[in-house]
Amino acid sequence: MTSRLEPTLLVYTGLFFAAQTLPVAAQAAPEATFEVVTIRPTPPATTNWRNEFIPGRMRFENRSVRDMIKYAYNLPSDSQVVGATGWIVSDHFDMVGTEDEELAQKLQTLPSPERSALMHELVKGVLRDRYGLQVQQKKVVLPVLALVPAHDGPKVTATNPSDGRTFFGIVGPTGSLHARATSMNNLADRLTGIPEADGRLIVDRTGLPGKYDWTLRWSAGSMETATGETEPLPPLFTALQEQLGLRLVPQKAEVDAILIEHVERPSAN
Repeated sequence: MTSRLEPTLLVYTGLFFAAQTLPVAAQAAPEATFEVVTIRPTPPATTNWRNEFIPGRMRFENRSVRDMIKYAYNLPSDSQVVGATGWIVSDHFDMVGTEDEELAQKLQTLPSPERSALMHELVKGVLRDRYGLQVQQKKVVLPVLALVPAHDGPKVTATNPSDGRTFFGIVGPTGSLHARATSMNNLADRLTGIPEADGRLIVDRTGLPGKYDWTLRWSAGSMETATGETEPLPPLFTALQEQLGLRLVPQKAEVDAILIEHVERPSAN
């Protein structure tokens, strides 16, 4: 199945809770729900997508049910939503959840981890109430890509905490990433979801602890240099070996997953 190419988008990230095997219908209802939720089919020929979070409103545009499940359960790869086939993947929707004043204020004042967790619960509520979603959360063995050192060894630079720089993290669009003080697990997470991964989860198997600085550039579309000239770039797998001394190896691993037991097209607004 061919997936849509998706641009890099900055969204709030949350915490993935310990795996359970209870269907959603048997779990406690979320502490809060949207005041109003509207869901409409995405207009034909729409190519861009968006997850937008502003005070008082959460908006998903041009997103499949699988995309919303991934967000709700904080799953990075398509393969972790088991049973997502047919319209669950192919049909896209625009969803707007409007918060009442109390909920909007709560989301603005909560610390980031608690805010993210509540946002995930809100979307779970929409999926349960409007799509009739019932799932199981459990560990399953799935094909993954393991991030491992290349034969010549890694080429990443250990972060110097006393160099005076305060930035840390990974920035840049897909195809041109720059990182400081990031773990190998951060790199694996950032690469998961790119087209080259083919829907598979990328897991860190480098055995490299600590934080590192690195730059990775590969041919993920047209890249322009500072002079405006097109610079030839290698594909991702080659770039990883040449620039970071790492490679991606197909393996199987036990990972967190969502198993769809029941889902239906959204109820009327």
